[in-house]
Amino acid sequence: MAAASSSGAAVTARGIHIMDSPEGRMSAVPWVSLGVDGAGHEEEDAVLARARGCDVYVGHGGGVRLMVAWLRAELELLGVPCVASDRRRCGDARGLSAARAAMDVALAGVVVVTPVSLANPYAVEEIRVFLERGALVPVFVGIRQGDFVAEDVVERRSDLWETHGGELWKAYDGVEAEWREVVEGLARAEPVVELRLGDLRDRVLDVLQILGARLGRPAVAPAVRAWRSSGFLSSMKSLTAE
Repeated sequence: MAAASSSGAAVTARGIHIMDSPEGRMSAVPWVSLGVDGAGHEEEDAVLARARGCDVYVGHGGGVRLMVAWLRAELELLGVPCVASDRRRCGDARGLSAARAAMDVALAGVVVVTPVSLANPYAVEEIRVFLERGALVPVFVGIRQGDFVAEDVVERRSDLWETHGGELWKAYDGVEAEWREVVEGLARAEPVVELRLGDLRDRVLDVLQILGARLGRPAVAPAVRAWRSSGFLSSMKSLTAE
């Protein structure tokens, strides 16, 4: 577990943020990341085979790919095969096919939800698919679970929805009833994780703990406890040094 613990520390040392900086967005993580070196050079059948072997699908977009890279790295260190994808930005059919194959077999679906997600057809589909299977783990970034009231979104009530709301299903020629089901599902979902500036490490650990329980991986809980403890001790040492 020492290697896993040092991974988290290394990411923290690089100053990872909840939202990506504009200059880092294009190169941080491939649109479909299988977590395998050289996956981009494999034949389509091999890529699909790896996608079909995943336990966790992570859907993301809206400038949070650095956070997703951290989460995926920790999952892989724990031996949990994971596929992370921003399907809206997939540039070819192979990437979309691999992402869809991963969605179909994943035992849990982590979807990073931002204020712009409800106008993204891929994010809406991912939320709906994993809600229907009872396998959704939503991670809210820049938004709270209490913000998901369909009429508030449509009528642009609140500062948040004045900017990002409206009849958002029309943005992608979607079905209003299905869109509303997604909004209501997010409002009821349990458990959820809400990220705030400065607590990214703890929230990533929260997601790992939830996934460990969902997947029946008994080794995850003690690993997360050890990582939390190492983070607390590091903080105490910093305070003492000051």
